Amino acid sequence: LLGACTFTMMLNFQTTFANSIHMNYAFFYIIYSFAVVISRLTLGKYLAAFSQYKLSIALLVLMTLSLFSFIFSKYGILFYSISSALFGISYGLVYPTIQAIAVNVSKEKYIDKNKVKTLEDWAKLVLD
Repeated sequence: LLGACTFTMMLNFQTTFANSIHMNYAFFYIIYSFAVVISRLTLGKYLAAFSQYKLSIALLVLMTLSLFSFIFSKYGILFYSISSALFGISYGLVYPTIQAIAVNVSKEKYIDKNKVKTLEDWAKLVLD
């Protein structure tokens, strides 16, 4: 819930925030987008070795710190870019981590591993 609220707030108010500190809001969207994609492609496989619960907490803390780092964005494009990248990395990795936790919890409780061979099988079990 924290992630969804934060993501919505950042996307809805980024234009206003950027204008208030005399920055171009496009920097946020470009850097955020690249950070999400690159972090998922490069860091995802390495972070899979860690506990999903501990990783999600660490990434939520990083996301919170990235939000606070936007306070320093008024000092220049470098600070604005770093804050945007940190937010993109943390949100970009915490969202799939939380999804993996949800799938693993539901898998343990509801899915007979012998019946599920594909994602389509899993979807049929969940939707029926």
